[in-house]
Amino acid sequence: MKERAPILLKRSGRFLVAADGMTEAFLESLPQGKTLRARDITQPRSRGRLRLYWALLQLTSDNLTDVPSSALHEWLKLRLGITVAIPLKNGSTAIVPGSISFDKMTEEEFAPYLDRVLDLLCNEIIPGLGREDVLAMAREMIGE
Repeated sequence: MKERAPILLKRSGRFLVAADGMTEAFLESLPQGKTLRARDITQPRSRGRLRLYWALLQLTSDNLTDVPSSALHEWLKLRLGITVAIPLKNGSTAIVPGSISFDKMTEEEFAPYLDRVLDLLCNEIIPGLGREDVLAMAREMIGE
C-alpha cells in the first residue's frame, strides 16, 4: 500500500478545515457536494512528548555504564509488550520489539506508554529518584 502524507485538519466551530497547505490542496481535489467517508480521525502525536521520552532514555543512559539509550528503547518496548511475533518455519515464534513510530501508535496510545516507561525506569532502573524529579531533569534537558 502506497503511503501518503497525513491529512491534517483543525476544528473550527462545527467544521473541519485544512491545517496545512498539503491538506488544503488535497481537499481542493475532492468533488464538491459529494458525501465522503473519513476513517481513523485521531489527534496527531505530540512531538514534545516524544522529545521527553528520548530525554528520559538519554538521562537514564547517562547514569548507567555502557547502556545506550537505543538499547533502553528496545528493552522498554519488549518489557511493555510493544512487540511483533514472527512465525518461524520450525513452528516456534520469535518475538522482536515493535514500533512506537507516529504511524504505528496514536497519541492516545503513546501517553500511557510514556507513563508506564517512567514507572519502569523509576522502579527498576533508577530506584530512589521520584517520578517528578526524573521528569524535571528530562524537561530541563529539552528546555521545557
